[in-house]
Amino acid sequence: MSVRLEVPATTDLQVGGEWVLTVLVLDLDGCRVGDDTVVVTVTDPAAAETTPTVENLGSGRYRAVVYPAAAGRWTAAVDTGYGAAALVAYVNAPVLPPDVTALTAYITPTSVETDRLTEVLSTEIRAQRNVCDLPAEYSSDLREAVLRRCACNLARQGIPLAVVQGDAESGTSSVMPPTHDPEVRRLEGPWRKLVTG
Repeated sequence: MSVRLEVPATTDLQVGGEWVLTVLVLDLDGCRVGDDTVVVTVTDPAAAETTPTVENLGSGRYRAVVYPAAAGRWTAAVDTGYGAAALVAYVNAPVLPPDVTALTAYITPTSVETDRLTEVLSTEIRAQRNVCDLPAEYSSDLREAVLRRCACNLARQGIPLAVVQGDAESGTSSVMPPTHDPEVRRLEGPWRKLVTG
């Protein structure tokens, strides 16, 4: 006897997003069976419990749909006469791409003019779109990556195009920010486009 999930056990959602919980109820032989005792208990981040309506889809399939209304970790316990299953949803508050005010706060102190910051921000948001499959709902890691992209862009502007490497023996050195910032690549990693061909 067991309960098999038809959806990922862990998922990421935005506040108000649709969390679909679908399971198969199986007997000892692994065959689908009907079970009138299926109950789903959802616990929100404040530890309040609710029991959404469970829909019988036939052939041992059951579904409940939840619309998380607050950010945080939500859990769902599916209990049946044939076993149990657990699911988790990490619900995120809506995130907007950064604006000039957010960029100014990120790189404070700065003496860069607002118009220039606007240009850099626009450039880096577009650069991110070129290499990432952006989701319908912007995420906090993508926002942080754009801010970091802008900081790297501004840091490189004061560096000459040709730099003579320093000499460790004479005590001179030069510092060049990396062309591809590892922190940006880490933050954008899950969203990077797969290039083929």
